[in-house]
Amino acid sequence: MATINISISALSSEPSYEHVKKAEELLDILLSLLEERECTPAFFIGGYTGLMKKAVDYILKSSPDSTIVAITPIEYEDLHTPEKLVIVKTGMSFQNRNPILVRSGDFLLALGGGSGTIMEIYNAIALGKDVVLLTKTGSPSDHFQKTFPDGKPDPFRDGRIFYCDLDNGMCRKTLTRIVTTYCRTT
Repeated sequence: MATINISISALSSEPSYEHVKKAEELLDILLSLLEERECTPAFFIGGYTGLMKKAVDYILKSSPDSTIVAITPIEYEDLHTPEKLVIVKTGMSFQNRNPILVRSGDFLLALGGGSGTIMEIYNAIALGKDVVLLTKTGSPSDHFQKTFPDGKPDPFRDGRIFYCDLDNGMCRKTLTRIVTTYCRTT
């Protein structure tokens, strides 16, 4: 059996309708590639609010056998969540639990967001992990592409950002490369 661990970073506040649709389209591409390769995913996410909630609900609807683990900060420990969602109560603040979330995945799938998503992207780069960043979301994380067009915020680290623009068809190519790289036989 082949498996892959995917950390997801996303906006914790309520996203726009357009942002949700872009995130769902990206998740559709990813889930179809995983199914084609018979690669079983485990998803790790930072909580169950905002776009994170939308992503969890969408994955559970589209891929009901998926494992989803929420690495929650202390602020989110008492939220009502779906039964299928595995909750890890870290007892830590957002900032302190971010490295745990990022380290849990083979790569980081950043669906767009603010300071939390930005910190998680930098954590991934510092840990040498690749990041797939959904662009044109209207979120502050969109600025990475302007600031680091080569996808290398730190030339001393191996991790890199792959920008995923749904308008130009590059997402499927990028995700194919990522899934091929990280889907492993157990």
